[in-house]
Amino acid sequence: MLASNYTQEILNLQDVIVEKVENLNKKQRIYIKLVRKEVNCPCCRVQTSKIHDYRTQIVKDAEAFGKKVELVLRKRRYILIYIMMIIDS
Repeated sequence: MLASNYTQEILNLQDVIVEKVENLNKKQRIYIKLVRKEVNCPCCRVQTSKIHDYRTQIVKDAEAFGKKVELVLRKRRYILIYIMMIIDS
């Protein structure tokens, strides 16, 4: 089993991909992204998998192994081409 799979199991993360783990002085930073899938538009319910862009969100989590944990989540923004609507995910 890969190290990223162990990290997912320890933190009880599902449907995520662990890209990198940084061990800093007083905290541990884990870079993750969600598994790519089709999403529904909240307005018209049309499915799309076209990505508009990415943004990064830092989520502070509880301590693990005596260090504070930060999850750095790479979020996708999807787009509906025919009506040019952007969807956060």
